[in-house]
Amino acid sequence: MIQTLVAAQQVQGGGGSTPAPTDPSVAGGGGTPVQQSPVQQTSGGDGCGCGGDPTQGDPNQTSKSPRTGGDSPPPLPDQSPSKPPATGSTDDALRKKIVDIAAKEIGTKEEGGANKGSRIVDYRKAVTGPGEDPNVAEPWCADFTSWVMKQAGVPIGKDGKGDDYTPTIQTQAKADGRWKPNSFTPKPGDMLEFDWEGDGKVDHIGIVEKVEGGKIFTIEGNSSDQVRRNSYAAGSAKIAGYIVQK
Repeated sequence: MIQTLVAAQQVQGGGGSTPAPTDPSVAGGGGTPVQQSPVQQTSGGDGCGCGGDPTQGDPNQTSKSPRTGGDSPPPLPDQSPSKPPATGSTDDALRKKIVDIAAKEIGTKEEGGANKGSRIVDYRKAVTGPGEDPNVAEPWCADFTSWVMKQAGVPIGKDGKGDDYTPTIQTQAKADGRWKPNSFTPKPGDMLEFDWEGDGKVDHIGIVEKVEGGKIFTIEGNSSDQVRRNSYAAGSAKIAGYIVQK
């Protein structure tokens, strides 16, 4: 009887008891660190485009997978395909490039007489072909617009050769399906042509800088003998129509 009581006391709390094993799936305590669940992230234009399920919660939260008998943790769920880049990003970059090129020319003025000037000769070279003299003075709004579009990599005119005559620019735009009426809302980098006399014939051309507050803001060559900014009410009768980018 005495031997039995002694044996029972050793089992309940004596010096010979064995410590409980450490669960390797719990952080700390000397076990194996908890496994982090990787989250795939892809670029999707503006903002963050995550390829995983948005309902997963905080991607930094520890994922605890119970382990039994040395088994490996269960596989992560399949990730959905990454989102493609936002559409329109290339178009927006081109439009910004056009406006930036035009804006850098603001303040260029005629020198030495009407429709003359060294920089204006540079604009004229965008439309002159073999045998043509870029030094010949002529109204240069179309020369300026052709030069800007050529510098931006989107030359206008037949076969991309530029054009110094606004009516033929309009004709080509209509043939290409790029002509829009003045009720159209343009975007930066589009072009617009004007009918000053109201006779149905285009007289002038410029570049749309922005559309804001019901107004069309432009950058135009040969406006008061210089490159400068102007603005018009959207739908103005002075605007014959727009030539959009492809």
